Amino acid sequence: MYVATAWTSLCPRSHLTLATTLFNGQCFSWKKVGPYHYSNVLKGALVTLRQAPDDESVLFRLEAPTSQTQTSPDTMREYLSSYFLLNVDADALFTAWNSADPNFLKRTSHLKGTRLLRQPPVETCFSFICSANNNISRITGMVANLKRVYGVSVGKVDASSLGLVEGDHDTYSSQDEFFTFPEPECMCGSDVEATLRELGFGYRAAYIAKTAKLLKEKEGGGSEWLHSLRTVEYDQAKESLLELMGIGPKVADCILLMSLDKFNAIPVDTHVWRIAKRDYGLSSSAVAKTLTAKNYRIIGDKWREIFGEYAGWAQSLLFSAEIGTGTKQSPEKMDAVVIDVDSKSTDIKTDNPSSPVSRKRKPSEE
Repeated sequence: MYVATAWTSLCPRSHLTLATTLFNGQCFSWKKVGPYHYSNVLKGALVTLRQAPDDESVLFRLEAPTSQTQTSPDTMREYLSSYFLLNVDADALFTAWNSADPNFLKRTSHLKGTRLLRQPPVETCFSFICSANNNISRITGMVANLKRVYGVSVGKVDASSLGLVEGDHDTYSSQDEFFTFPEPECMCGSDVEATLRELGFGYRAAYIAKTAKLLKEKEGGGSEWLHSLRTVEYDQAKESLLELMGIGPKVADCILLMSLDKFNAIPVDTHVWRIAKRDYGLSSSAVAKTLTAKNYRIIGDKWREIFGEYAGWAQSLLFSAEIGTGTKQSPEKMDAVVIDVDSKSTDIKTDNPSSPVSRKRKPSEE
């Protein structure tokens, strides 16, 4: 018999919109397992979130608890509160941003409830290494393969236990198996690069294998070292990340913003560059010509000036609006969105300049 914990309230539904928060290019591990249900592995436990039209709260439950985790509903609620930054008054931020920038109000009014995520640093690090010149669908597949090959299975969600109505059972099944995200030490074998290349990672396979080994060598291990970057200043944390293989300025800023508490980090990709030129008065400057390191900083400084301490969160909403999050755009179009710096922009490297990615790549290497 399938066993799951009772549905437990996480927060009022107005504080969090799951559909736009979980699938706007900041995380690649959540799966939609029901019409209003989303599952992932957090803290070693398989958890499902629910936000049905009649629910007054966002709800969660733990799926079929196993011996692999001792996570309780109270522990998971605390973790989810941190994961979704529920301690931050998003309504107050939206009000301040709308007042400071009429364009923000115009572009993002449909995204209320879309929150920045505070994700596990290891998963965020390797997920965004996979993002180099990539689209959401392929990144999601790569992250799933990393978990499947090097993670630990925690089971499946029994779709029949979700209270689905007639007809939903044909759309949602219980076939997807869920896995933990592997620690760096689990991706240090001699065959990791070859295995990942066979799975379609292309040149990213070498970066993942090398970065896993570099993290393993850090004092205390890779996870502890990455977590420690939460307590140091932005510039120091960014310089530390740039020492890793496959991490350049934009990827580093994604990791800093979405897992390391650097809420004023501004990742600049082609979408953000386009927004800066179109909506923020940078079209007549040198920024409009080439995305150099200097122009990367100019764009970030512009948004930090406007949006303040949580500028990265505001930027993530502008990015979400730009790629069509929360609109009627088809899932296929959303999955095809490329979320990294244009490979034609050679002034800003998407990877460490000392690594092979700084040279021109052939299409066959993708």
